[in-house]
Amino acid sequence: MKWHGVAIRKWVRTVRSVYSNMMPLPYRVLVVQTLVAGLIAAMLVLLVSVAYAVAALLAGITVLIPNAYFAWRVVNLDAGDDPERASRRLVIQGLQKQLLMLAMMVAVFIGGAPAAWPFFGTLIALLGTHGLAAAMLGGPPRGRMADGE
Repeated sequence: MKWHGVAIRKWVRTVRSVYSNMMPLPYRVLVVQTLVAGLIAAMLVLLVSVAYAVAALLAGITVLIPNAYFAWRVVNLDAGDDPERASRRLVIQGLQKQLLMLAMMVAVFIGGAPAAWPFFGTLIALLGTHGLAAAMLGGPPRGRMADGE
């Protein structure tokens, strides 16, 4: 059983080293979330029904579009030398992302009620993937506290 942990750590190190130089972390997290949404939808279409897969895809779109907007804003952040302004803009952009996600969720349910458990299950899986992928692909936190200052 111990070799599973070693294999997973090696895989994470390999993925982290390959993708760390290719694109910024927010975009890498989006790639992982897209893959997870596609995998869930594919499993649902094969194992359950097309309607459930469509609900999973709608949840994926509901999460991915606001996260793509947020990633674009974070990567292209222009705050100059003022860290207070940068942090304020980051909080505002996070709030915008959440409001956009809420508006898209309302639009999905107004447009036609998808199956509830695949929609919310995929939504929860993608939100969990957001934090997990950032931790796995980004490595340990970097900053003043992590550097020992």
